[in-house]
Amino acid sequence: MKRPRASDDQKAERLNCARIQLRQGGPRSQAVQRLAQDYSLSPRQAYRYLEHAQHLQEPISRGEAKLKFTVKLAPALIRGVRKSATKKHWSNSEVVSQALLAQTPRGGTLPGSVSAPGHQKTPIDLDLVENLASIGCTLEEIGTVVGISQRTRIGWEKDETVRNAMKRGRSCGRVNLRRMSWNSAMGGNVRALIRLGKQMLGQQSFEGKEKNYAERGAPPLIIQVYGKDDPGAGKAKMPSASAAQKAERLNRAGTLLRQGDPPSEAVQRLAQDCSLSPRQAYRYLEQAQHRTEPGEAKLAFTLKLAPSLIQWVRTSAAKNCLAISEVVSRALLVQLGTLPGYTRAPGPEKAPISLELVEKLASIGSTLEEIGAVVGVSERTLIRREKEEKFRDAIDRGRCLGRASLRSAQWAAAVRGNVVMQIWLGKQMLGQRSFEGEKENHADRAVPPLIIQVFPKHDPGAGKA
Repeated sequence: MKRPRASDDQKAERLNCARIQLRQGGPRSQAVQRLAQDYSLSPRQAYRYLEHAQHLQEPISRGEAKLKFTVKLAPALIRGVRKSATKKHWSNSEVVSQALLAQTPRGGTLPGSVSAPGHQKTPIDLDLVENLASIGCTLEEIGTVVGISQRTRIGWEKDETVRNAMKRGRSCGRVNLRRMSWNSAMGGNVRALIRLGKQMLGQQSFEGKEKNYAERGAPPLIIQVYGKDDPGAGKAKMPSASAAQKAERLNRAGTLLRQGDPPSEAVQRLAQDCSLSPRQAYRYLEQAQHRTEPGEAKLAFTLKLAPSLIQWVRTSAAKNCLAISEVVSRALLVQLGTLPGYTRAPGPEKAPISLELVEKLASIGSTLEEIGAVVGVSERTLIRREKEEKFRDAIDRGRCLGRASLRSAQWAAAVRGNVVMQIWLGKQMLGQRSFEGEKENHADRAVPPLIIQVFPKHDPGAGKA
């Protein structure tokens, strides 16, 4: 059973006591023992507090007294807060405070909150990390160039910004390599043309006897029939939707119904947006017709928050032209997820993507990850954008134009009289093959054993060889 974390007031009290004991000048072992005894700590925890207290120039002030703060929230959101508080053994105010702290621009640090001073982090030059990763450097080589220890390098592996910089650098490096290969091929380099023909056009070099895959027999079709009471029956069922997925689909169905579209079009749009079958979409639309939870009146919910946190909520509401209750609701939705009976808050606008740049990158064979690194968006964003017709057409058009340009360059090289390219295209387009026959490989023959016979001096068989 884990012990509960210390509050800000407890941390401040322990650090101030550790600072006083260090100023008294006693042995470190006695200071550890007294601090552990006074505050029921382990020697390891007491030692850490003493280490942190060495860097304190003045005593730490206690946290601010919390004030009552009343907001109006949806009933479903209040139930979610109480459920999360019960699960984590927290109070309702602590759940809301953590949700608001997660939305602060400084990663959860507000005036009035106390955090023990740690070691100063080594500044990370992300541009240098990205440039080194683009030329294929490993994390160990990057750490050697930057000048960090192995322990710091291990911490870098857990840092999301460093991982994203390295991933972006590797993708940009692959794009640059594809561009160099493409420029070499368009310049008439036959080896580059053949290499890209294998990668992008599926061309193959047939040496010796051609493999005929059409002669392979098709695997038999095995159909297993389960009885009604067989335990193996029904194992391939689709997983049921979670409460958050159901709420999102019902909210979408309600929006379609309010728009006044014909039922057939609403069913088709809901099935397409949420990846449902027409039958499932029709059921969600039926349930949305009788649903009254989104229209429920909001209830007053009283909390105890720090004054600095209350001030941040009011400032954020005034800055974004929102109600104070809406700021708290959005923070809780991000922390707890979409809840039944509450509509998801509108997300950020889509990042603009240049379709011309996407088309050029697709024409040289770049993958979605590499395109995202150059454009400046994640691979998941591009996978979602593939559902849009314009974006999908740009990628398909780029791939087709790239293959056509590569075939034109191969044909131009063959017309100029390049024998290697003429032989290569003869294999691809005319079905020509180079059959050299089977050569005897004498190196594979087994060496016979060496037999040495020793005859006596007066043996009649001696000297016959």
